[in-house]
Amino acid sequence: MVVLGLLLLGGLGLGAMNVGEWLDVNQRPIPSEAIIILGGGPPARVTTGVSLYRHGFGHWIILTGGDPTGAPCTEAEEMAREALREGVPASRLVLDNRALTTYQNAVDSWDIMRRHHWRSALVVSSNFHMRRVSIVFSLVYRHSPIRLRFIASPDSAFHPRHWWTSLEGWRLVVTELLLIPVNAVQGYLTPLSRHEKREQIR
Repeated sequence: MVVLGLLLLGGLGLGAMNVGEWLDVNQRPIPSEAIIILGGGPPARVTTGVSLYRHGFGHWIILTGGDPTGAPCTEAEEMAREALREGVPASRLVLDNRALTTYQNAVDSWDIMRRHHWRSALVVSSNFHMRRVSIVFSLVYRHSPIRLRFIASPDSAFHPRHWWTSLEGWRLVVTELLLIPVNAVQGYLTPLSRHEKREQIR
């Protein structure tokens, strides 16, 4: 019994250590119509998205992020400034200045994609955030013909294989594990718009 108990504890510990790699969803990019970059993170997200744009993986960049702190400008506007500094033409940027949560990022970007008739996108966020992003976006977009791929941006504060070695790593993992089920329920309960219903009937 003691041996079995030790093995069980060891397995649980190993599973906990692997949580960081589970959160880090990073798919191979393929050419798409748009690149969606989520706000609320470090400039590395924009750098990753711009790199994809430069390498021909997207023709447009959607920047989604509102103003959660009362700052002079929204997260989307801040990201747009960075993208412009990195050489992306303003004509290739589409801003969503409303979204304050990951769920709202998904809903607002879906609306932008639908209005522009774009059928494929690469979704970019920080590595620790990507499992939640992939779940929420997949649920919100599940009735849509839009194809999504999820691209992780490295974050200096989070190391997927060694996340437990820092307090920030613990904070990020606990936050994600708490928010994933909440956002998943929101995504699942997202109602179909009339447009989407018409598209399904066709």
